[in-house]
Amino acid sequence: CEDLLAVGRWRRVDPPFVARRSSSSDFAGPSPEAHSNWLKVLGMDDSQVTRVLGLDRRLLTCSVEENCKPTVQWLQELGLDDLQIKRTILRHTGFLWLSVEKNLKPKVQWLRDLGMDDS
Repeated sequence: CEDLLAVGRWRRVDPPFVARRSSSSDFAGPSPEAHSNWLKVLGMDDSQVTRVLGLDRRLLTCSVEENCKPTVQWLQELGLDDLQIKRTILRHTGFLWLSVEKNLKPKVQWLRDLGMDDS
C-alpha cells in the first residue's frame, strides 16, 4: 500500500467528519447487561459473551425478549440441543437479531423445498 501511495496511484483521504464522544443518551437500545446475562444463562462464560457481543454489534440493538429468546426457542423446536444452540450462536451470532417469521423460517423452508433434510 505504501508503494502505491509513493507512486501516486492512491492517496490518503481523511474522513469528512470529526469523531465525537457518545453519551449515554445516544444509545436508546436495550442494555448490554441484559444481553450478557442472557448469554450466560445459555451457558457461556465471560470470554464467550465478550466474543458474541463483539462479533455483531447489531445484537445490542435488539430485544432479548422479542428477538433473541424466540430465535433460541425456534432452534429448540428444530431439534437442536443446548450445546448445539450455544455452538451455533458462537459461530453465527448475526442470526440472533433476525426475525424468525420473516427471515429464518422462510430460509429453512426454501432449503427443504430444494430437497435438504433436517439432519
